[in-house]
Amino acid sequence: MNPKQSTSRDRKSCASSTAKSASKMKRFRWSAQMMSDAVQAVSSGSMTQRQASKQYGVPRSTLQKMLSGKTSVGVKPGKKPLFGAELEAKLVDYAGNRASLGIGFGKRQFLDYAGQLAKKHKIKLKNAKPSEKWWRLMKKRNAKLRLRRPEGTAAVRHMCMDRDKVSKYFFALRDLLEKKGLLDKPSCIWNMDETGLQLEHAPKSVVARKGTRYLQSRTSGNKETITLIACINAAGNRIRPHIIPHIISIQRKRQ
Repeated sequence: MNPKQSTSRDRKSCASSTAKSASKMKRFRWSAQMMSDAVQAVSSGSMTQRQASKQYGVPRSTLQKMLSGKTSVGVKPGKKPLFGAELEAKLVDYAGNRASLGIGFGKRQFLDYAGQLAKKHKIKLKNAKPSEKWWRLMKKRNAKLRLRRPEGTAAVRHMCMDRDKVSKYFFALRDLLEKKGLLDKPSCIWNMDETGLQLEHAPKSVVARKGTRYLQSRTSGNKETITLIACINAAGNRIRPHIIPHIISIQRKRQ
């Protein structure tokens, strides 16, 4: 290939890329208010489309679309969302409601359900469910939506996590305290709780090479646990914690 030809091609490609970046910069220099004022000026007959475009600094082609009704002021440029704003809002709201009930969607379950919703509304999808790109863009459109690791809660406890049930509990507790004459005696109201502690230490963060996929820390492999009981009253006084070790641990210690 002639070196002069390759140089001219490089210049052309560089010029075209510069022109594209310049057009992108000019593309969104106008605001929704500027476009609204331009539409109002043309609709009232005080200006022509060309005059309004020049006066308010908005693209004439976009102004024509606004006036013809093909698009409206405030609509974001680019391709429309797959499900539409209303249907996507319902999908996000449904996922949020499920999470608050303790039966939230994982990412794969969410995409599967979105695929079922698309089939119901006759929205064509390539692989029967939305793509990873749709997932990323959907999260950008709905900033409040996040993948979060929930805290494990027993089914019985979760059923009791209701405003009415919790209120009934505290009303019943107040009635009991009044009946026993303990409302003004916080030192006589005690609360005890227990927790399990594992004897094996939890590995801390270590300095390692970036990108290391499998990082291990040596432990003894001992899965034995002990029970710790703590007790405190409403006045802030506490009893020393009580430790209940496993019976095998006591036998080993005696031997």
